[in-house]
Amino acid sequence: MSAPHETDHRGDHAHQFDAASLPFTMRVLALGVHAYLRAIAWSSRHILENADPLHALQRQDKPVVILMWHERTFQVPSITSFMPRPLYALTSRSRDGAMIGNVLRSFGMHNIQGSGTGVAANKRTNPRKRGAQAYRAMLQVLRRGETVIATADVPPGPAREAGPGMIHLAARAGAVIVPLGVSRARQYRVRKSWDQLRVPLPFGKLAMVLGDPIEVGRDEIDGDMEALQARIGMLIIDAQMRAEELVGEQPDDYSYEHSDGRKA
Repeated sequence: MSAPHETDHRGDHAHQFDAASLPFTMRVLALGVHAYLRAIAWSSRHILENADPLHALQRQDKPVVILMWHERTFQVPSITSFMPRPLYALTSRSRDGAMIGNVLRSFGMHNIQGSGTGVAANKRTNPRKRGAQAYRAMLQVLRRGETVIATADVPPGPAREAGPGMIHLAARAGAVIVPLGVSRARQYRVRKSWDQLRVPLPFGKLAMVLGDPIEVGRDEIDGDMEALQARIGMLIIDAQMRAEELVGEQPDDYSYEHSDGRKA
């Protein structure tokens, strides 16, 4: 039996960073990250697969939620070059999340800040993370027919396990979910991070694979939510495996084990 959930207010200061107005040292660091990722994009050959269904939805002003794995966060900014309209990216208000949000803004994405907490933390979300406010902001954006991009898994994990938040949001907004897989031929894996974060390296191929749009009805989220999360997660894995195949990324020796015993 798991321990009761508690609201933890320790470290509240860690969730007060605004991507639009970073402290000077963080702005300098974000500028360096932006320059590095621009160089990565310039030196890479991009492969985009199955983008037509998403592009058609965007041109028709249909709301879309693009979901990917957190481990690929630094590989995705150049996707903006292939979209017919801007993307709204969800990032946290932590120091790292605010810096990532600042970098994504420099690539032309709009930024919505706020986050939940992965079940591995075994506690309720700190209100300072502004998860509820971010949810409402994304709901408004989607109801205008825009596209939101976010990670399906939430720190501190489990990795590669889709949480309920974004799926619930899509159903409530009447948006479709589009799985996204991203892979680079050359990258460095941060093995000690909760998600095995992949840091892109210059040159080589970058593959972005979009899955077919998935409609999620309100009746589904009122039913077996865990089964729905597992289905969405497996579709993201399918897109991710296809992206890895396109660039020749070596099979991962790190096994992601889901709460129901599945491995990815």
